[in-house]
Amino acid sequence: MNHTRITLSRIFIGLIIIAIGVGYLGNALWNWNFEIFFKGWWTLFLILPSLYTIIKWRLNLFSILLIALGILLLLHAQALLTVDFWAVFLPVLAILVGLYIIFGKALRNKYKSFDALVRNKKIPSDTSNCPQYLAVFGSSRVKNISSNFLGGETTAIFGGISLDLHSAIINQNITLEANSIFGSIEIFAPENVKVELTGFPVFGKFSDKGLRRGGEQVLRINCFTAFGGITIK
Repeated sequence: MNHTRITLSRIFIGLIIIAIGVGYLGNALWNWNFEIFFKGWWTLFLILPSLYTIIKWRLNLFSILLIALGILLLLHAQALLTVDFWAVFLPVLAILVGLYIIFGKALRNKYKSFDALVRNKKIPSDTSNCPQYLAVFGSSRVKNISSNFLGGETTAIFGGISLDLHSAIINQNITLEANSIFGSIEIFAPENVKVELTGFPVFGKFSDKGLRRGGEQVLRINCFTAFGGITIK
């Protein structure tokens, strides 16, 4: 029997929603002054996706710089940064780049990132049995040709992923987690398996537009969408 896994992306989004709920509950019970659209709220679109990328995948310079930029812009919007923005950002940029050069290699996650797995032209396809794919602020395509595909996870944050499973061999009932957060995911399912689509959309949608499929094995695609879309073909 397949069991739904609580993935980091669900925990991450769930905690954000809980925090919003607690904030407004505090307004009602204890006269808090919580607001979603505070000054500089848009900087969270830089900070949160970058933080998620670092936690789940690996330490990388681009995400670190986005977090630093988002925090400084938030402080500037809140009028907590009283000096010139660029006079602070450029030295911080130099410090972070220097620290990354010194310590970055030792601190990186040992697992291959999505970029190394997919965008490297020397690796046209993936043979991983239980892969994890990630696209952040970009779009990529990947073809899995595993001889014993066991499921996995694909996540798009402000980006898009096209996952081709036509050549993947599925020997048992499996579950594939698909998480779209302000992004889009397109999955081409094998023709010799049954597809079961489950999930929970938050201002998003998921749908199966594929042809009728047959077979003994079941590919269960567990979808989570937050302002995004997932399409099965």
